[in-house]
Amino acid sequence: MTTPRTLAAGAAAVACLMLAGCSETPPKIEPGTGLTLPTRAPQDRPVAPNLTAPDLMNGKTLKLNTYRGKVVVLNGWSFTCGPCRAETPALQRFQDKNAKNVQVIGLTQDDNQDTSRSFIREFKLTYPSFADRNGKQILRMPRGEFNPQFLPYTAFIDRKGRLAATVSGTITEGRLTAITQRLIKEKP
Repeated sequence: MTTPRTLAAGAAAVACLMLAGCSETPPKIEPGTGLTLPTRAPQDRPVAPNLTAPDLMNGKTLKLNTYRGKVVVLNGWSFTCGPCRAETPALQRFQDKNAKNVQVIGLTQDDNQDTSRSFIREFKLTYPSFADRNGKQILRMPRGEFNPQFLPYTAFIDRKGRLAATVSGTITEGRLTAITQRLIKEKP
């Protein structure tokens, strides 16, 4: 039987849980978009490691720091990942529209380069992608940013080569635009 005392105790527990979730700084909402943006203040951004590996399509060495001066969107994917496949067209459209200021780079942990190349051809990707066998490259990122075992993930690197934001899970074109536009507006 539910008593007023039981109800009051339950309500108090729910209130405590809700308040605990509100104890942190409220998330930044991009005006007009309703999107929560996970960006760090410039002074709080760690330098992103210079990930280096051969490009999957042409074999040339791809170095992350080559793209300093642009905002880099580093997207982790796998050939077999359904959410990765769902977001890939948005990443390509985004790259096409923003090539002047932004560089999308794919990072796959797939062991089979042939299937990775097939993925690139299937989606007609024009942005570079490189293989990160065994996840060694992504593990050089600051600890706790995202779990590289769960795909997809996206890291945003500012024009000075610092890790500005990370998103775990599927990313939309709207969210890509909102986060990168904020980073593009910053002084280089």
